[in-house]
Amino acid sequence: MPFKNTAIKVMLALALSGSGANAKPAETQAQIERYFLSALANVEAGQPEKAIPVFLEILAQDPTLVRVRLELARAYFNAEDWQRARQEFFIVLSADLPEPVKDRVLAFIRAIDSRRGFDWDLSLSVVKVGNQRRYASDTVLVDSGGVMLPFVFDRETSDEFGLRAVGALNFRRPIASLSSPKAAVSGFATLGFDLTEAKTNTYDDAIFSLTAGVRTARSQLTYAFAPSISTRYIAGSKYEDRLGLIANFERRGQEGGSVFGRATFFDVSNARNEALSGHITSASLGVRQAIGGRAILGISGRIERENVPSAQEDAVTTQITAFGTFEMKYGLTAQPSLYFRYKDLKNPSPILPASPDEKTYGARLRVEKNDWFIAGSYTPFVEVSYEETRSDIAAFSYTETRSQIGITRRF
Repeated sequence: MPFKNTAIKVMLALALSGSGANAKPAETQAQIERYFLSALANVEAGQPEKAIPVFLEILAQDPTLVRVRLELARAYFNAEDWQRARQEFFIVLSADLPEPVKDRVLAFIRAIDSRRGFDWDLSLSVVKVGNQRRYASDTVLVDSGGVMLPFVFDRETSDEFGLRAVGALNFRRPIASLSSPKAAVSGFATLGFDLTEAKTNTYDDAIFSLTAGVRTARSQLTYAFAPSISTRYIAGSKYEDRLGLIANFERRGQEGGSVFGRATFFDVSNARNEALSGHITSASLGVRQAIGGRAILGISGRIERENVPSAQEDAVTTQITAFGTFEMKYGLTAQPSLYFRYKDLKNPSPILPASPDEKTYGARLRVEKNDWFIAGSYTPFVEVSYEETRSDIAAFSYTETRSQIGITRRF
């Protein structure tokens, strides 16, 4: 249970950081230490869900307490919140830890990547659906037999609020016959979903995906290969199916750095427009570095080839993204990103008056409040994003703002 007394939270953080000890009576110091030790005892007793709020309360006052963050990572691990356990373990690698401790942290990350059993993720949010783009113009001049005639796009301009649910069901099983002391091999399957329900049926959107493959986890290297299939429904009817392959890897270092990459190939079948059916191939590569035991900074590059008959979608898209995760005071985690994207249309329509290629500048920020718990194990978040896309054709230039507020399952 989270602390109810702010003064106790502050004193606990000071005690664990080793500062201000002389200013507190011995009995107060002992009481503060008992809070921390009781949380550790809960972890050892198999009740990490009781310890996690306590550790988060402490870090809300002082996010630099590496020992507390290390114990939080272990509590997440025992609670089978693999994503957050992995992130916290990765962050503490950048702290001033003895080499044997760093080796142990890397072993935890390997154990997460080769984990077994079943777990699930879920986020619920309120989002704005409909047309979020504001175009510079709805009119474009087209060449009709040497005569430039105006063509006006009939764009949907309404919007409304909807409910969104994003989550996954995950199952993993070790493959003993392929494993060795240096490499743990496991089979995995993930059923993912991204559902948006709006008052107006036109804005209903549902994506279901199934990915199943093999993952190999070594001390500092994890890689996986998996076939994947997905289907999407818009406004209650099928929009498209995708069938393809996904491969990814991550190489980690003892100081909290990593190199990661991903490659995908999908065959796309669009049920509404055959001109959008074809193949999509993508590849990405990036690096990230944990800093000071409380933050992660990184940069990645991505290239995608969408090979379809549609002149507006047959393109090569490249993107570079700078991103970060910052564990701040007051129980806040900020995840900002900045990106630039260039869409090079390979077969633009000859009737257009200029190049329809697009340059996009974007920013996104997600903030989570880690020490507030709703329904026992959910914490609130807010996410906002902004994009500005520029083209030589005004009708293809636009700005777009999106936002959502919701809760996400923590353990």
